[in-house]
Amino acid sequence: EVFGTTISLLITLAKAYLFLFIPISTRWTLPRLRMDQLLNLG
Repeated sequence: EVFGTTISLLITLAKAYLFLFIPISTRWTLPRLRMDQLLNLG
């Protein structure tokens, strides 16, 4: 009973961490796109 509860809690925390960490890491790794750069692409 307690074991299953802790496992589900850890899975929920891991999902929340991933959903927070993925956009932050992509924002750090990818170059910033300014508005004039976006207009030049189009």
